[in-house]
Amino acid sequence: MPKSFSNNSLLDFYRWQDAPWQKSFNLLKQINPSSFLQKATASLCIIGIFLINVPVFNAYEAHVLGVTSHIKNPIADHLVINKVYYDVDAAHGTEKDNEWIELYNPTDENVNIRDWQICDNKVCVYLSLTDLIIPPGGFAVLSRSATTWNYWYISDDVVKIVLANPSLFYLSNVSDMLLLKDNSESIVDQMNWGTPVESWTNYNDNLWNPGCPDVPEGHLLGRFPNGYDTNKASDFKDFAPPTVSVIYPSGGSLYCGQSLNIKWQATNPNGPDNDLAINIVYITDNDKNGAITPGDNLHLIADNIANTGTFNWTLSPCYYGYIWIKIIAIGPENFMINNSAVSPPVFEPPAPDNSSASDASSDTPSDTSEELNVLPKSSQEPKEETGQKEETGQDDSSYDIPLLPLEPDTETSKETTDNNQNQQTNDTEELSKESQETKLIPPDNPPEAPKGLTVEYKEGKAFLDWDANQEKDLAGYNIYRKKEGASYEKINTFLVKASEYIDSNIEAGELYYYQIKAVDEAGQESEASIEVKMNIPKAKPEFVKEAPREPGQANDNDSELNAK
Repeated sequence: MPKSFSNNSLLDFYRWQDAPWQKSFNLLKQINPSSFLQKATASLCIIGIFLINVPVFNAYEAHVLGVTSHIKNPIADHLVINKVYYDVDAAHGTEKDNEWIELYNPTDENVNIRDWQICDNKVCVYLSLTDLIIPPGGFAVLSRSATTWNYWYISDDVVKIVLANPSLFYLSNVSDMLLLKDNSESIVDQMNWGTPVESWTNYNDNLWNPGCPDVPEGHLLGRFPNGYDTNKASDFKDFAPPTVSVIYPSGGSLYCGQSLNIKWQATNPNGPDNDLAINIVYITDNDKNGAITPGDNLHLIADNIANTGTFNWTLSPCYYGYIWIKIIAIGPENFMINNSAVSPPVFEPPAPDNSSASDASSDTPSDTSEELNVLPKSSQEPKEETGQKEETGQDDSSYDIPLLPLEPDTETSKETTDNNQNQQTNDTEELSKESQETKLIPPDNPPEAPKGLTVEYKEGKAFLDWDANQEKDLAGYNIYRKKEGASYEKINTFLVKASEYIDSNIEAGELYYYQIKAVDEAGQESEASIEVKMNIPKAKPEFVKEAPREPGQANDNDSELNAK
């Protein structure tokens, strides 16, 4: 009589086996400990002994054990629709424009999505009309608007696709479907949520009925693990983004070189809080407008650290002006299950020149605001974007606010803390007098403009390369791009450390111009490099592959696509 084992109970099977089998199972545990106890159950045959409810092994594990399984690997062998965010909450943009779809390539081959289409229940739109590669194990995120990238943490190696002319392509919050078609218009993958309706233009008999359960606003549907595919609605799970808040810094002032404990709280609605990974970003107000904008520089100061709620950091690189600390929490299931929070603006004064303190005390100080490229307080208007106030009640939008006391548990010495506390309790006249006793050091010269910039079009991407700058205080580079007749915009999220960059977010038939600027540790940008341009080829009709059709037969999708 066959021996029965409970679901996901490989341990029972392990204990029951003879010694030779134990060695094989020990080997499996070493190869993949997590999968050892977390397998779906099915029937398989092992050397003539019929077992039921024994976990399924993938091909590699079966080879190690010397077993034969008739259950296929549940990870897809083709490009899949991996995540869907269709019910947008206020924190992540607006309906229609800021919906997004994530594609995943679980194969070990490049996938060129030229002339591929994504379809909802009514229309289909092209993903790219030129070569565009999703590498093995790579991801692509597509949306109607590029503003979507501002609401989520998406690394530069992810292919970002802005759909061309997606006027009728948007997703229902109640029930809808997605089809992924290759360049021969064959369906590669599909999924749906809610109850399908036969009157849908793209309805087919393979839709799930019922589909995936509708998720609450702000949640997303996703495969777990990535690429999991048994062709069932249960392949998709409901995921909520983490919740994040910054506890410290909470405003005030911080000095360059000061040691502080950044504090935050991040909770994971999908599992244990300590499963979250944390990234910390230091933002400098390079365009001097008192608000976080694309013109500011972002410095990644902690990457993929544990969610401990605290991180000790020495403030660097130095900067004169407003700064922010941004906390990003990322779920273990997928990089798009993320959320972030930003501290109130913090003022970072320039470092004092201690060696010249005696000279400064005897000299009448001049107005340094012009020298440091900062407007005097009296000439600045409060910025509505920040709306933050100092604990002393002063307006936080100007660049000459007094210092506030440091957090008690920072590693700053007690003497320094006491001095700052005394500084806060002095009246305005004393603060003004004290400020006259400090000689401020203006920033040094900015870096030289990068040289040797070249650009090459290959596999649907723009490959930029230039000569590395030699400044000792070089922090990185910013990449600027524009279309014909438009203004330059920075396209990198974080400072680029290497002297090369790949731009994958380009459109067919466009003429692009590029420039590079070097950035030093003080946040100063160089002059722009030479301008280079690149023509992205248009899709050529003779290269478009279509499904065979009878002479004179119209393509059912022609009217839908042309309507865009």
